[in-house]
Amino acid sequence: MQTRHLGCSWFVQWPHLALRPNKMSTQEDEAHSIRITSQGKIKNWVSFALKSFQENPGLPLAFHTVPPTPSTSKSSPKDANNAQKQKLASSTALAPRLASRMKGLYQYNEIGTLEQKQSDGDEHEEAGEESKEERRAEKIIEALSGKNHVRQTQTPFMRITLSTFELPHLQALGATYQPPETRKISKSAKARAAKRRKREAAGQKDVEDVSHSPKTHKWKIQIDQQLYPLRNLALHHFKPRTMSLGYVIS
Repeated sequence: MQTRHLGCSWFVQWPHLALRPNKMSTQEDEAHSIRITSQGKIKNWVSFALKSFQENPGLPLAFHTVPPTPSTSKSSPKDANNAQKQKLASSTALAPRLASRMKGLYQYNEIGTLEQKQSDGDEHEEAGEESKEERRAEKIIEALSGKNHVRQTQTPFMRITLSTFELPHLQALGATYQPPETRKISKSAKARAAKRRKREAAGQKDVEDVSHSPKTHKWKIQIDQQLYPLRNLALHHFKPRTMSLGYVIS
């Protein structure tokens, strides 16, 4: 999975969005990988997702809770304080106006542990017998490092991929699939859309909050529904933990 590089001004506006390439994914198509953190804000993720689907409708978005790769670079305390003082731009000003369509988003859900993903990746790698034996020996040593019981470390994660088109290779990898739902537009929404078209035809500036526009509402609802569970899991459950399997080492 690849991630498009963005300028410094983007990080000033969106400091809590962690766009990182996900090394554990085996997706063939390019996708934006967005890590859900406990410090981020739902409205910023939703606004960025809407903007991304408007500018790049053929680019899927993958929201995940995979821990970041430890960085070797050192940052000064002054830089950290400056990053915290940056103010976020208004989500209503950054939320884009999407093209009007009845079709929703294709959704693919993946859940598992980081260690299992790494184990599956090692099986498909063309590595020598010596390197495989070394990794196996390391796992055995880690399991036997407990005082009285077998030790095992697990890092659970969850990934939800949203796309405007089907991604059959994700289903082949075991991801659950949720087709887009057709949403009916209410009479009041149609009336608001007609009034807006009249204002645009008359040359008046449309100052309506685009986050509540019928054009963006159906996608915003689906993204909101998926980000809140991910945020809660990132806050409480998706943290590395060590467990004992209950086998006594003699």
